[in-house]
Amino acid sequence: MKLLVRSGVGGLIALATMAADASAGGFAVLEQSVRGMGQAFAGSTTGFGDGSSAYYNPAAMTNIDGDLASLGVHLIVPHAGFDDQGSNNPLLGGAPLNGNEGGNGGELATVPNLYLVKGLLDDDRLKLGFAVNSPFGLASEWDDGWQGRYHALRSELVLINLNPSVAFEVTPNLSIGAGVSVIYADAELTNAVDFGTVGFSSLGAETAGMLGLVPQGSDGFAKVTGDDWGVGYNLGAMFTHGDTQFGVSFRSKVDLTLEGNGTFDVPANAVPLTGMGAFTESNAEASVSLPETISFDVQHQVNDKLGLAFGAIWTRWSRLQELRVIFENPAQPDSVTELDWNTTWRFAGGANYKVTDSLTLRGGLSYEETPIEEGIFRTPRIPDAERFWITAGATYAFNENILLDFGYAHIFFDDAESANPSSTGQVLNGEYDLTIDIVSVALTIKG
Repeated sequence: MKLLVRSGVGGLIALATMAADASAGGFAVLEQSVRGMGQAFAGSTTGFGDGSSAYYNPAAMTNIDGDLASLGVHLIVPHAGFDDQGSNNPLLGGAPLNGNEGGNGGELATVPNLYLVKGLLDDDRLKLGFAVNSPFGLASEWDDGWQGRYHALRSELVLINLNPSVAFEVTPNLSIGAGVSVIYADAELTNAVDFGTVGFSSLGAETAGMLGLVPQGSDGFAKVTGDDWGVGYNLGAMFTHGDTQFGVSFRSKVDLTLEGNGTFDVPANAVPLTGMGAFTESNAEASVSLPETISFDVQHQVNDKLGLAFGAIWTRWSRLQELRVIFENPAQPDSVTELDWNTTWRFAGGANYKVTDSLTLRGGLSYEETPIEEGIFRTPRIPDAERFWITAGATYAFNENILLDFGYAHIFFDDAESANPSSTGQVLNGEYDLTIDIVSVALTIKG
């Protein structure tokens, strides 16, 4: 499979929606409920009683008595280390890449979520909900001068989802719901540019040598920012049979076109490379679709103390087969990057146990596939791999109207092999060592 060699800004914008060491597969963020995290999000479409159903499955809002407001914060602590195993530039006879191994590419991030649920009828059969959360994003930053500097330095994607929804209890056993997702995305991405190698390939060895352009010795810097708004929708249903509830929800794709501005810091001896318009400030855009998801859950109340939940999430990451960047600058052709991502599944099981009327404990396990199956597509902007979750949590009720939730998760990753080429031909060969810890707290007030 051929990967096109492209300019630094092309690679940046092409990855504009993947700029995160995210805590879920691909660049998704699952941390939308502190209470749910305690049981690995198993049972999300049947509801956790904290208002997060306004996002996960609006139909489950009919389980909530009266009105509710909930505010949660998740602190995500990632570790992303890189072990070099022969990174080189095959365009220069396999010359090894110099520099350090990048330090910890993970960056601390906070993910807040706010939920409001209000009943419109005295019998609570009709509910309105509103969610403010961040279902995609996070950030990463590698040390200056590391071996993968031409692939990535800093990557930041901030995505905000505004999600009004409505639910109706059709019968005592069946509820349905729907919502609208209004999403804002903002990205900032940087990397180094090897003007030495660009000079050798564009001007020839003799001219580049006269200018003092040396591969890996004439580095510049590229930065791109971009943003956009997109709209989608979500649908859900919940069915109750005795002490067992079944939930299903669908979230649509959201189309985004990130319109950005690319800038370069060009070394003085590389200025001749800009003579035809390349490596100069330019507007650019890249279109991408955030994937649709289908979630299934079953939750069973074993007795008045113990509840069990199981869930699965299908995510259509296979929409990301290529990313095409269109430049306003006529000197810069379209940049096409093949991704070859795959559709994924996530499976989870969890339990909650009511110790006392005031205290409930939770625990869960989860396995999650990665959409990236080959090292050639594993960029340091998102060194994703299959992952396993272990979670725990607790809910403390000060009274029937004020509840405090705590959650903790540790995420283990499989080995993440890299054989990823940069825009100027350098191949980052090695393996990523990845782990994530998450600590969360939320306050829920019922009215």
